[in-house]
Amino acid sequence: MSQSTIGEQWVKQATRTARAVVLTVYVSTAALVGVLTVDRLDVQNRGQASIAEMKAALKAAADILLEDERLTMSVHLAVATGEKTWVTRYQEHVPLIDAAIKRAAEMAPAAASARFDEATGAASDRLAPMEREAFSRAANGDSQGARSILAGRAYAEQKAILAKGLNAFIVELQDAVDSRRGAQERRSWAFFVAMLVVAAIGFYAIWRRLTAHLMRSEAAFSAKETEVTQLALHDTLTGLPNRRYLQVQIDRSIARASREAQQFAVLMIDLESFKPVNDRHGHAAGDLVVMEISRRLTNQVRKDEVVSRLSGDEFVVVLNHTGSAEGTLRAAQRLIGALSQPIELTFGSMHVNASVGVAFYPTDATNADDLLRKAAVALYRDKSAARGEVRFFQRGMDEEVQERAALELDLRDAIARGDIVPYFQPLIELRSGSLTGFEVLSRWRHPSRGLIPPDLFIPIAEETGLIDAMTISVMRAALTSARDWDCRLTIAVNIAPQQLRDEALTARLLDVLRETGFAPDRFEIEITENALIGDLELARRIVADLKSYGVRVSLDDFGTGYSSLNHLAELQFDKIKIDRSFIHTLRDRPESATIVNAIIGLGKNLNLLTTAEGIESLADADLLTEMGCNCGQGFLYSRPIPADLVAALIDRYALCVPRTVQPAPVDALNMG
Repeated sequence: MSQSTIGEQWVKQATRTARAVVLTVYVSTAALVGVLTVDRLDVQNRGQASIAEMKAALKAAADILLEDERLTMSVHLAVATGEKTWVTRYQEHVPLIDAAIKRAAEMAPAAASARFDEATGAASDRLAPMEREAFSRAANGDSQGARSILAGRAYAEQKAILAKGLNAFIVELQDAVDSRRGAQERRSWAFFVAMLVVAAIGFYAIWRRLTAHLMRSEAAFSAKETEVTQLALHDTLTGLPNRRYLQVQIDRSIARASREAQQFAVLMIDLESFKPVNDRHGHAAGDLVVMEISRRLTNQVRKDEVVSRLSGDEFVVVLNHTGSAEGTLRAAQRLIGALSQPIELTFGSMHVNASVGVAFYPTDATNADDLLRKAAVALYRDKSAARGEVRFFQRGMDEEVQERAALELDLRDAIARGDIVPYFQPLIELRSGSLTGFEVLSRWRHPSRGLIPPDLFIPIAEETGLIDAMTISVMRAALTSARDWDCRLTIAVNIAPQQLRDEALTARLLDVLRETGFAPDRFEIEITENALIGDLELARRIVADLKSYGVRVSLDDFGTGYSSLNHLAELQFDKIKIDRSFIHTLRDRPESATIVNAIIGLGKNLNLLTTAEGIESLADADLLTEMGCNCGQGFLYSRPIPADLVAALIDRYALCVPRTVQPAPVDALNMG
């Protein structure tokens, strides 16, 4: 299991634990508050019960005292008056005092009741006879004798014993009630303290558990943060620093070089022939190549030097220990040499070349952005010149880049305004010298710069994605001009490689044919060999669709790219165009004559027309005619001319009837 997965699990577990802890604390706190509330209510109820009990005890004691006073009063009144009513009242109150004593005894502890009985029982037993004797004497008329009994010492002593015992009993009764209430309070406080201790222990255990999970979660977060930082600052495929981290590394190199008064070099590296790897063998093969390139670059630099991947096939190396331009050149050539070694893959060996652009600190720039930009400028110049070379930034390059950027802006406006116009170069049948048609070439007459060469603005259009809009615009203008020319003349338009990778190309071309009313059988597209190294299946579908409408298809610049005999058979071309580089050296280099002769023979065997580009002399035209080449174009016949001069050129040449093609009717172009 990866560290990332473990970290995520710890984070999730810590989150769940935290939620459980919060819920537990909440429930525990609620339960604790509930229990303590119930206990407080119980204590309150018990306290109220104790108060009621105390009141009852006091009332019982008061009842004993009251009944005792009533008995005493009844005795004295009976003796004093001799009336039997008071004797009867006395007898009525005897059970009342006994009941009061019984109620009090039930409230008091058993020991207190026993002591009360022991202390007052004998006195009660002695008093009752004395009082009955006093009643008897009073009834017999001996009032003096009755009073003497009640006033006697013996009666007073027993009454004192009885009062003392009763007072002691009442005190014990009150003490017992207070003791029970105190016990209840102590139990309640003990319970409260016990609950607090249990809660403290529980919360401590929960805190320990949460702390442990949070510590693991923190470690997981730290690991995750490190992983995110790694992903944010490094290329996911190779693990090399990305552009953001590269700028940080360059800033460190700048700080060190500034302190030590040294220079260092930034090398921008671009892989040549890398795209065909992706196109032919898929992105998985391309990834393997990129990882191998990364490994080789890393092995060629020191530990404190930087290798970074900026994009699919673009790398940067920061050489901190470069002492001179010569040392940097040797290091760059060493990198190119390492990268040019064969890369062994499952389907065979791959050869990838590299170009290098170099910028120095502080000579060329003093910050990371400018160093990278100027190294890229140098690389761009290298790519447009020689392949696999090392090129150093020069001051004039910045101006060229700015000039190119300005030209790109002007080009966008020129395409929108229709300032890129078609020029026409004739296609001549070599044997008869008859005119068969024209190839359309784009020309740009800039309002302030004058005529801009196509080899300057067409690459810009291709690199910026403007080529399709420009092609359609020029094609529309060319077909509008040519639709009223002799119907035997064909019009050929070049299609850029990236256009042939667009599913909608067929629809756009047919839309222009329908819009201009130009017959499809008079229209021809020219595609280069390099266009076939992309999506061959898509190219096959596009060519087949166009040919189904009668459009002709030529393979341009044959012999200079990646085409194969299989491609010629699969895509069913109508014509092969022999590249001008072979024609220019036709009589000077035997190899060129051999190649041209082989291409012409190939065309005959495959029933394809052959056209030679760049014919500039009669000798070349005659030689090509002898070889069996069908058509030719070049300055010998005419330079490219604007549409208003074509009519005069047509008058100079006889027209040639082209091979019969089964055209699709113009109405068939209405694709809805």
